[in-house]
Amino acid sequence: MGKRIASLIVAVIILGITTYAQDYTKLHFQDCGSKSADIQKVDITPMPLYNPGPAWFTFIADLKRPIKVVQVSLDILRTVNGIKLPIKCYVVNGQNVGSCSYPDLCNFLKDLLPELLTPEKCPQGLLDIGVDCTCPLNIHPQLLSIVNQPIDLPDATQTAASFLASGNFNMTVTVSESDASAPKPYGCGKVAFTMATSGGGDDNEWQKLPCDEKVQHKAWKARVTGYEECVKLFRTQDSDKSPEFSKYLGLIKKFVLDANENAREKALDAVLAYVEEAQVAGKTVGEVAPGLIAKCLNGRAKMKERAFDILLMYVEIEKQVDIEEELVKGLENKQPKIVQACLELLRKGLSEFGSKVLPIKPFLKQVVPLLEDRDKTVRDEAKLLLVEVYKWIGKQTLMPMIQNVKPIQMQELQTEFDKLDLNGADKPRQTRFLRSQQDLKQKMEQTQASTTTVSGSLAVEDVNVEMQEDLDPFEMMEPVNIIDRLPKEFFDKIESKQWKDRKEVLDDLLTLLTQNPKLAPDSDYFELIKASKKIISKDSNIPVVLVAAKCLTALAKGLRKGFKNHAVGVLEVCLDRFREKKTNVIEALRETCDAAYPSTNLEQLSEVALAVLAHKTPIVRQCTQQFLTKCFAMATQTTLPKKVLKIYLPPLIKVHID
Repeated sequence: MGKRIASLIVAVIILGITTYAQDYTKLHFQDCGSKSADIQKVDITPMPLYNPGPAWFTFIADLKRPIKVVQVSLDILRTVNGIKLPIKCYVVNGQNVGSCSYPDLCNFLKDLLPELLTPEKCPQGLLDIGVDCTCPLNIHPQLLSIVNQPIDLPDATQTAASFLASGNFNMTVTVSESDASAPKPYGCGKVAFTMATSGGGDDNEWQKLPCDEKVQHKAWKARVTGYEECVKLFRTQDSDKSPEFSKYLGLIKKFVLDANENAREKALDAVLAYVEEAQVAGKTVGEVAPGLIAKCLNGRAKMKERAFDILLMYVEIEKQVDIEEELVKGLENKQPKIVQACLELLRKGLSEFGSKVLPIKPFLKQVVPLLEDRDKTVRDEAKLLLVEVYKWIGKQTLMPMIQNVKPIQMQELQTEFDKLDLNGADKPRQTRFLRSQQDLKQKMEQTQASTTTVSGSLAVEDVNVEMQEDLDPFEMMEPVNIIDRLPKEFFDKIESKQWKDRKEVLDDLLTLLTQNPKLAPDSDYFELIKASKKIISKDSNIPVVLVAAKCLTALAKGLRKGFKNHAVGVLEVCLDRFREKKTNVIEALRETCDAAYPSTNLEQLSEVALAVLAHKTPIVRQCTQQFLTKCFAMATQTTLPKKVLKIYLPPLIKVHID
């Protein structure tokens, strides 16, 4: 009898082995009737899925109808050792679990993954498609693309769905609208996958693995140990070119995406050590920086602090352009915590490295609108960043860039600006240096050591001047096509016999030019400038001439080099109109001439200038000579060759003698 029982046991074991279904090595998906969505790809890795442990989810589909409140029906078949175990529907703590109908997909997911699906920790992949992890869902028809979204699978044995801990699963998922009187099917899919337990801390075989394999292990405790070993490994290499660093070149990007927060904190220590020590670290910035911003800036305080350290270290190793670009992208993130952190990082980077290393121009346009953000922490941080910007570029440069800020916000900023002592404690100074600036760092330290002398103080100032960005406010402005904004009756009224009509439309034009200092260079300004020149040349009404001169000045300043085709013609009528002896007219015309000249040169102007120098009215000759004096003062050997100088000398000498 004993032999028979033993034989039966052996037979059952053999039968179990021969009928055991092999674990799936990838997710299998089959569309079983999705009429409202064209499902292009569904995947989750690794396979088998280990719980607890990290996983990466991909879902690409073209949604033809919006998704709001939907119900989901599951039919689950579990296979263990070849034995098929249909999972029934049962209720745990008032919640359906298993092969059930779930009337609200959103709330079902929140119950299944309560720690993951919160507004504060909502995955970036969901935020990108308009899901903020609050219910109900509100997904518009679109090409839905979630690619390699990291998720942290919980320990299934500790949940109501403990049957998901291990085994091979065949699952049919049917999705339909649940807010309609007669629910319409939305989509249907059949999936097959394998689940396995990660072993937690009971399986110690991983302790025998090398460091680079530990950091990729399915057990988070193994990865933690691997990250700790990495820190020691990176810090103890004899050379920054050690081959050990190259071994981790493709792994570092995964460190910052570790799905387990405890492991990720340790991973960031390893990343910092790598960036500080490895010569090849710069190659990782394009993959590491986005991960840090998306996964770590909204995490625990220690994780956020370490992410700051890493991103600023990338700046130190000459990757400031990449980091600034990623931080600017982060300002558009839908999570206020990430936006606030990106603003703080920009402020910290600007304060430490200076505006020459971390230029203000790439981020300023994106920062100003955040003064009106609905989140107070974002508004406050945007204001602090603008105060730091003010330190580096000053009032004269910054104010034109923020002229459209609302009065109450401008008042708050001005209050903060007024508190600054830019000649003393608040004067900006670079305190952190790029790897290539070590000679500058040494120079700074030497000059600071000698600040007790006047020459030493001046030397420190010289170094600081070197580190300030040459920023042109004009380059920061958006060009505007004012031609399309002119009133329809503009060209009729500017020809009106009533001087009030002419002045009214010119006043409107001046207001438009004042509000839009930078003009679109590809617009056609010919008729506008022609009409304004006619006013300067022939109009007898002084107030109208004054406004026309101011408009031409604004046009010349707003177009800069784009004014070159109009400059000589405008200068001709302005120089001739110097015959008007009224001081206010002469001053207005001088401003127009000064604004128009930079877009031309003395050679192009020579024919007009010679004619005006021979003008019958003395004041015209005098004012023209004074204007040309300014032009000669700005000239170089290139812009004023001898052949051009010879053209001007005889008439200028004659005017001087007269």
